[in-house]
Amino acid sequence: MDNKFTMKSFFKILKLCKEFWKKYILISICLVITSFLSTYPIKYIEKIINTCTSVGNNKMDLFIKFGVIYLILQILNVLFRAIFEYLSADLESSIGHKIRVMLFSRLEKVPFKFYEKNNTSDLIMRLVQDSNITVDGILQPITFIINNILTFILGFIYMFSIDKTLTLIMIPMGLIISLLTLKTGTKLCTLSENERQATSVLWNKFIECINGIKEIKTNCQEKRILDIITKQSNNTKTNIMNLKKYTIKTSNINSAFFMTIIAIIMILGGYKVTIGKLSIGGLSAIMMYNGLLVDPMINFFDLYQRMQRVFVSCDKIFSILECKEEENNYKYSNVEFENKIEVKNLSFKYDLSSDSKYNLNNVSLKIKKGDKIALVGYSGSGKSTLCKLLMKFYDKFEGMITIDNIDLKEMDINNIRSLFGIVFQDTFLFSGTLKENLIFGKPNASDKEIKRALEISGVDLFSKSLPDGLETLVGENGFNLSGGEKQRISICRTILRNPDIIILDESTSALDAITTSTVTKNLINFFKDKTIIFTAHKLTNISNICNKIYVFDKGFLVEQGQHKELIGKDSLYKHLYNAQFIK
Repeated sequence: MDNKFTMKSFFKILKLCKEFWKKYILISICLVITSFLSTYPIKYIEKIINTCTSVGNNKMDLFIKFGVIYLILQILNVLFRAIFEYLSADLESSIGHKIRVMLFSRLEKVPFKFYEKNNTSDLIMRLVQDSNITVDGILQPITFIINNILTFILGFIYMFSIDKTLTLIMIPMGLIISLLTLKTGTKLCTLSENERQATSVLWNKFIECINGIKEIKTNCQEKRILDIITKQSNNTKTNIMNLKKYTIKTSNINSAFFMTIIAIIMILGGYKVTIGKLSIGGLSAIMMYNGLLVDPMINFFDLYQRMQRVFVSCDKIFSILECKEEENNYKYSNVEFENKIEVKNLSFKYDLSSDSKYNLNNVSLKIKKGDKIALVGYSGSGKSTLCKLLMKFYDKFEGMITIDNIDLKEMDINNIRSLFGIVFQDTFLFSGTLKENLIFGKPNASDKEIKRALEISGVDLFSKSLPDGLETLVGENGFNLSGGEKQRISICRTILRNPDIIILDESTSALDAITTSTVTKNLINFFKDKTIIFTAHKLTNISNICNKIYVFDKGFLVEQGQHKELIGKDSLYKHLYNAQFIK
């Protein structure tokens, strides 16, 4: 891993948080004061010890004087350290909030293709774990630079004023430890990345298996899935231990070096006391200052190790923050659908590599305002793909899509999606109440509008029997509801938005034939002037209500016309239609 790149990401995070500069300054002031108050009181310990060995009758007065000064300094130290800890916690929580909101805001704006390449668990790790690691590490370099370095400098000056020789011993030993520490960086980055990747895979398995718990139970695969989870958890444990073992080994080697320094200074200092070149108070002060000098060097090593993990997390965060948003270079932002939608020579493929096959091939069609049309064909023939392109979920396509002769690529995304309302086959519901899900697209919907939408979508047929009616909790992704009930809720949600164009993409696949027919007829009757696009396999439900049917096969538009003319010839549509009656 490139250490320079990771440090660059860290500095970018700092730049994002420049709005908190006043808090940085307050924290820095507190650190300067606490650094001084951590070193200067030791001078009074030296004075008290030297007073004990001196000759005189006013020793008690001096003891009281030095003791009171020392106590006041320590109380101030505690006070300013508490202020520093409070300000740090406040700043970290503010930065954490900012980063999480920025990450989620960018995730809302990235193209759909982004989600094809990134799994949910890894994105959650970036939102939660990586943001927490980054926030926890954001102040560590500042704290180290101001507190530890200043403490080291002050301690070095005070110690040097007592004995130059013993103080200078610290320099070569400190340089050796620093060089050894820097050599651990590359391996620490690699081990941190491996640990994070293993954890991400484990999270993904947890989420996948929890979501698929019904399939696991119904297929009696509990033991096999447990074995898979156990294996992945063990792999995560191995990677965590590899990181911890390396950290423990290197930190203890460094600690041994530092203890060697202390032992050498203690031996030489004791010898100087015996020959009269150093007072007992001076030796005591040097040993205490020696601890103050050793601590910053130990902290430097610990900081360096922690920051490798922070740098990795910063990279992961910026892989989202620097991801390009959906292209929205629009000329038109207030287009209203008055006439027609036209698709001209449209070709599209999800995989943009040169040798991949097209999912849509040279498709051309027209949809007039008020039309009720159907897109039919085998699974994977391109029906849903066309619907996604109409919603501008993807904009890298050949050919043209226009709304009232305005190119879709020149229209504001929000403008386009306000004109369309789409109901997908794989309905998603948010945890919360049934009503909250219904009004998701129109939070200010009136009771009258809700009642009307309930009747059209058929939600009223089952909502009344729920324990708390519209206030019933639906569970995570509608866990407490059937597939058909979830689809009707999604249809109701779209109806409430009252868009100009409604797309029903296999949105009644989980409904029985009678309910499907009822919901479909309701939509046609209540929205006579609306444009409705059906994609369906149940052709009997839409055959007589659509004024135009488009038949797709392997990405090509192969047939078009009304039900009567298509069924009257040897067409793919006829085969698809008749296949529904074969028993």
